[in-house]
Amino acid sequence: MAVIESIDVVGLEYEAGPLNRDRWGDREQACMLAITAGGQTGYAMSRCNLGLDWRSIGTWLLGHIGPQLVGLDTDDHAAFYARMLRDYSTQFLPVFPLSVADVALWDLRGLLEGRSVARMLAEEPAATVRAYASIPRFSDVEAGVAAAVEQDAAGFRGIKVHFSGDLERDLVLSRRIREELPHTELSFDAANELSYDDALHVGRVYVELGGEWLEEPFAAYDFDTNARLRRDLPGLAIVGFETAPGGPRAAELAIRSGAFDYIEIDCLWKGGISGAFQVAQAAAAHGQRVAIHHGGSPSMNLANIQLVAAAGNVDTIGLTTPVLDYNRAAAIPPLDPESGTILVPDGPGLGQQIDGDFVRMHEIARTRITR
Repeated sequence: MAVIESIDVVGLEYEAGPLNRDRWGDREQACMLAITAGGQTGYAMSRCNLGLDWRSIGTWLLGHIGPQLVGLDTDDHAAFYARMLRDYSTQFLPVFPLSVADVALWDLRGLLEGRSVARMLAEEPAATVRAYASIPRFSDVEAGVAAAVEQDAAGFRGIKVHFSGDLERDLVLSRRIREELPHTELSFDAANELSYDDALHVGRVYVELGGEWLEEPFAAYDFDTNARLRRDLPGLAIVGFETAPGGPRAAELAIRSGAFDYIEIDCLWKGGISGAFQVAQAAAAHGQRVAIHHGGSPSMNLANIQLVAAAGNVDTIGLTTPVLDYNRAAAIPPLDPESGTILVPDGPGLGQQIDGDFVRMHEIARTRITR
């Protein structure tokens, strides 16, 4: 189709959104541009976790992935991905740079073919997707309630509460949200932090509240304990394996284990669009739906939107709120407050529109690899 002539790796720095601002400080993003001789450019960016700078991802893009992308024919995307997935499995290549490279390649291929990623993945993708709001942690219950009400008014069909370290306060917040929003789809993200008794307590409260799911109560590979909780909490879905290492094959083990009602995926944590779509297909083959985590950057959120439009076993994405705080370098389509849906971009690739002024203002590094 076309040969990649050069790779740009760019570091950005700007103020983080509220969810992890207190823990990790300002946000850094690593961006990768895959550029053909004709100037077509596939673009993807990723947040850098743990307060690390852009080099935590950029070093791998510059040192290992980028040199193998330069000179690659985009028709060889699948073979390239298989090699990188093998490096991930056997040489501990981190998943985030793999995801960035894969999403940039899908974006580039879509631009070259003149089709959206969703139309490359499915013959008849959905035109819209629903969204739930992943609200920040709150020490003030009423502030949390106000945030949930605000996001509900914006059109979000669900609210996800995060474990803050004070479980009883989190449950008070959950009850107050339910009082104010009796119709919302309410879920709880435990971030692998709970004991069995605490998870059972949270689960029973959420059953009482008509909650949708309890997310990652325990370590991802603790299949036995997750399965036990699933048996002990009829009426509430147990969702997991979001942050688990191991790639698509490991997710298939989790699907077959019976430990979870849904596997949670997104294009950042599951090895890009290729990896996340493989997991969605594996779940569908076992009659399971999947849940979607937020992407952490506009590229990954757009990738998630395209993925959900193409997959037949999920219809809702997650977005961290306030939405603009997490999508500053490129816009994502607005949520319609009336229908509670997002229109899936149907233009070529991801449908990204990069804010060049924002990138130039916040760029802290740029390196190019050429043939």
